[in-house]
Amino acid sequence: MTTITKPRIQSIDLLKGLVMVIMALDHTRDYFHYSAFFFDPTDLTQTTWPIFFTRFITHFCAPAFSFLAGLSAFMIGKRKPLNELSGFLFKRGLWLVFVEIIIINFGWKFDVNFTHIGLQTIWSLGISMIVLVGLIYLPKKAILAFSLVIIFGHNLLDNIHFDGNFLWAMLHERQKFEFAEGHTVIFAYSLLPWIAVMSLGYCFGSLYDSTFNIKKRDDNPVTGKNPTITALIDYEQFCGMKAVEEKPMREITARELYDLQVKGEPFQLIDVREPNEYEIANLGGELIPLSSIGANVDHIARDKKVVVHCKMGGSAKAIRELEEKYGFTNLYNLKGGIIAYIDEVDPALTKY
Repeated sequence: MTTITKPRIQSIDLLKGLVMVIMALDHTRDYFHYSAFFFDPTDLTQTTWPIFFTRFITHFCAPAFSFLAGLSAFMIGKRKPLNELSGFLFKRGLWLVFVEIIIINFGWKFDVNFTHIGLQTIWSLGISMIVLVGLIYLPKKAILAFSLVIIFGHNLLDNIHFDGNFLWAMLHERQKFEFAEGHTVIFAYSLLPWIAVMSLGYCFGSLYDSTFNIKKRDDNPVTGKNPTITALIDYEQFCGMKAVEEKPMREITARELYDLQVKGEPFQLIDVREPNEYEIANLGGELIPLSSIGANVDHIARDKKVVVHCKMGGSAKAIRELEEKYGFTNLYNLKGGIIAYIDEVDPALTKY
């Protein structure tokens, strides 16, 4: 049975999926719609509102791709040391540059001679990752300052021109170059702003870290600058019903279970673990996995004590379900599960 130890962040996955759908829509329009060959889809004198919108909305895609790539780099860095993260980013960046130059450009025009090479989103993501290799060694505040200065200040460079300068075109000013007879390259996505957007995403990754202290947020409704929650609500008045106190869980220790076994008292022992766990070690109880507990109610006795156990005492979920849905009143949770039984009663059993 596969266990997911690190749950994914659904809001990030949702945003990634949405951006990919929007970008696919625009590329479909650009590749198949005849208007792409005759006029700019954002030209209000010729376009229609659906065509305009499919192009306009994609202006949010490249920033989102770059920002989320930086955020993902931070997430990867939570489980890798910096040297491994930098190696990963460098190799991934080189791969994306290769993909842009060779695979993407061929896919657009099926030109085996590569007479026209456009360096766009994938290229900028690749180079930004390579630059991020060095940035991640800086303090977070320095990375944040670097990102914000470039994002809000790079437009100040618009009046600086170096015609024919390969490096300047790569960094800031969109230009086309002929690198061989009949072969041109255009820097459609200059690198400066995209490097900064990715590094900013890397900084924002800390907001999704489990160690982030939500109390630091100014807009926190309890501890922020202007708290809106200053007292606990009256539950009964708010919900219009009286609070129901949860019944305490009946429990039995490993030693008490052993006494039942030795004395031969009538009781039923139910193991709610998975079959593969049962094969490793078991107490001789009846195997009813937690996922199928509801379908096996008829196999559970009502006229004698029933002891339910899992690996480490977490069978409370099964007991609550049986009590609330099916009215059982004779269930006991083995405190500490089979691990406690091994530790306290029978060390010869395999501990896993």
